[in-house]
Amino acid sequence: MYFKPLIAVIIFLASFYFSNAGSNEEKYLKLKKLFDEGRYEDCAFKAENFTYNENLKKDPEPHLYLSKCYFELSKMPEKSELYPKAFDDAFKYASKSVKYDKEGTIKKEEANFYDNLKQAGISYAENFFKSGNYSKTAKYLDKVLKIDEEDNYTRLTKGICDVLARNTGEGSMEMNTALNSLNSNNTISTSELSQKLLANAFIKYSEYLTNNQLKDSAQGTIIKAKLLLPEQQVLKNL
Repeated sequence: MYFKPLIAVIIFLASFYFSNAGSNEEKYLKLKKLFDEGRYEDCAFKAENFTYNENLKKDPEPHLYLSKCYFELSKMPEKSELYPKAFDDAFKYASKSVKYDKEGTIKKEEANFYDNLKQAGISYAENFFKSGNYSKTAKYLDKVLKIDEEDNYTRLTKGICDVLARNTGEGSMEMNTALNSLNSNNTISTSELSQKLLANAFIKYSEYLTNNQLKDSAQGTIIKAKLLLPEQQVLKNL
């Protein structure tokens, strides 16, 4: 006599599970629709709610749309007071989307977005570099590396900036990791902006070595820079 209620409960739970699982794609299409309509705050609100769901919080899509929304909001001066950390949040959620994208499908489909965010991060870091704030430069390059850990040109620049900011332990480690990879593959696969920043970082690093009575190492640094970045005019003039 207890079998019928038990079976009914099992059927209900099973139907709920499969209907909920099957609706995820539809939910994420709603996020896309909101984003495409420019309703970034609504999109971010819904995406964030998904991240609180135990079954969805490790899906890359909610984090992707949070990143895309915050990136767009960071470009709006009228929203800066309401979302002062929008730019940083764009990177925070982008790194999570990459982390949870185990097959790399999302990163491939959204390659243009990730590249645009990455270039914005490098440009932002360059502003700190020009003002001599090497610690902040390294901080934002680290954010870039969390969405593209294979960009060893950016890793090398970060390492140099770490050293210039007196974080020599981490800086040396980053530089060695990047140089070992670049030495085995000299194909330039990074943006002009990234190359330009690295070239200027090499020059500052050479000056740093010279000031520390390491002139031979300074000269070797410029030679290495020219080999890695043969088209950078700022290096050709040295």
